Amino acid sequence: MFGRSRARRRVEFTPLIMDVVQAALKGRGLPLQFELDDPLSTAGLGFDSMDILELLRNVEVVCNVRIPEKFWGTQAPQTVNDVINVAARFAK
Repeated sequence: MFGRSRARRRVEFTPLIMDVVQAALKGRGLPLQFELDDPLSTAGLGFDSMDILELLRNVEVVCNVRIPEKFWGTQAPQTVNDVINVAARFAK
């Protein structure tokens, strides 16, 4: 499914991205516990589209990745796991 290096990046990025998500939740006064497959949307963790953009920007900084523009709009990640996969895919 994943190349060896992408799988390694997933392992490396997972705790970093979980911290970014927890910081975003904490900043909004929301519960800090979540599952990787929880939806990011208001039906899940409660992020609206602007929150997801901010989350992706923070992931870019923390993980030192450049996420292509198409993942900021119509192909935006739907779950925390999706964010991890996108970050691992586009790691420098």
